[in-house]
Amino acid sequence: MPTLPQLTYSWDSPAAAVSRVRLVGNLVNENADLLLAAILEDLSGHPAARELHVDCADVGLCDSRGLSVLLMLRRRTDSLGIALHVANRGQALAHLLERTGTAEYLVPAHCAAVPDEETSG
Repeated sequence: MPTLPQLTYSWDSPAAAVSRVRLVGNLVNENADLLLAAILEDLSGHPAARELHVDCADVGLCDSRGLSVLLMLRRRTDSLGIALHVANRGQALAHLLERTGTAEYLVPAHCAAVPDEETSG
């Protein structure tokens, strides 16, 4: 599990078309750009990926720069034809997405009602 300042993440691909990232820690200014670069590098090694699930169950704090990286990740995955699923949003992250009006953009409608089941299994 690679470690960035205040954040660790793990990557796996349970199927050729599906990749998952699990975040643990704080998604903040100090690690946001590093995280984006790491995820995009991992994605480049999985050209068959059509879904990227980002498990945020263990994200404590997400500041404005962290949110910006999630939005940039969405734009990049869209351009690659990959569906992004920001899943298992804790209360703080869910509140941030709602307050900023970004929940609908980052959370597909089928995931909004059942955030804890998105990456389980």
